[in-house]
Amino acid sequence: MTSDVYTQSVYLIMQASHLYYTCSMSQQSIADQLGISVTTVSRLLKKAKEEQLVRYVIDEACGECVLLSEEIKNVFELKEVVIAPRTLNEKYYRSPSAKRKIVALEGAQYLQRTIQDNDVLGISWGRIVCDMLLYLNPAHKSNTKFVTLHGNLGNCIEKDLEELVKGMAKVFSGRYYYLASRALLPKKEITHKIKKKESTRKVFEMFRYVNISITGIGTWYPVPMSILTENGFLTAEEQKMLLKENVVGDIGLRFFDEKGEECKTELADRLLSIDLEQFKKIEKKIAVAAGLEKRHTIFSALKGGLIDVLIIDEELGRELLEINKNREK
Repeated sequence: MTSDVYTQSVYLIMQASHLYYTCSMSQQSIADQLGISVTTVSRLLKKAKEEQLVRYVIDEACGECVLLSEEIKNVFELKEVVIAPRTLNEKYYRSPSAKRKIVALEGAQYLQRTIQDNDVLGISWGRIVCDMLLYLNPAHKSNTKFVTLHGNLGNCIEKDLEELVKGMAKVFSGRYYYLASRALLPKKEITHKIKKKESTRKVFEMFRYVNISITGIGTWYPVPMSILTENGFLTAEEQKMLLKENVVGDIGLRFFDEKGEECKTELADRLLSIDLEQFKKIEKKIAVAAGLEKRHTIFSALKGGLIDVLIIDEELGRELLEINKNREK
């Protein structure tokens, strides 16, 4: 004769399940009400699942979104893929800025749960990266450092890079470091001279210790839409030079082609930013992006090994797989 009390009363199993799942009562409250131990409540709930008295139903569209994430992860050999699903945010897909913000929310939550004590996080400017600040919650981390991966962009952005890195460091009670000089200098000799300054040299030395980066990605194909094309950051001649070298996108202020390799122009020596090869060595490179217009740029960045963790909207995710399928034909 079995002494397993959980098979003696199906009603007790159903009662515990109803109180827990329908009434949202804690296991301790259920134990008090039914006159049993918390351990017994836990076992009753487990039995309910085993006997399929309690079943979980996942919305089909949400399930497809999870499968989409796994497929992108496997196809592009990424560490993780986070998808902002359309199903739960249908009204937010009506404008590019709103879609960008739901991706920023996912990016903030991912960073919040993955950043660890003693991490050194590199930040590259991006609209979505700025939006992430709206959703980060204060969380103390011991000796966490935040550093900009390039100099300032001047008038072509609404939120200064220094303000962005300060904001992130404040959320995590960390320390911040930034390059105060302009990111693109007129001559390579000037860039070289600024790199010799003690304040600049310290930041460049920190690049070696960056183990996580968070970046947006600028789009240049099929048409230039990068923030770097606005408000005079790049001259018309400089933009033509990049287009001649078949630029597809920019990340961390480094310009890359369809293979994800750096475009060989004289701009590379004038930029005050992390070297692309050094950027590739960062252990966890997180990219956040939204909008179908970024599909070719993201695809090239993936092929070039510029992304380890991808956080995007659902439509963009499906388009990436479609591009990959067409390229394999």
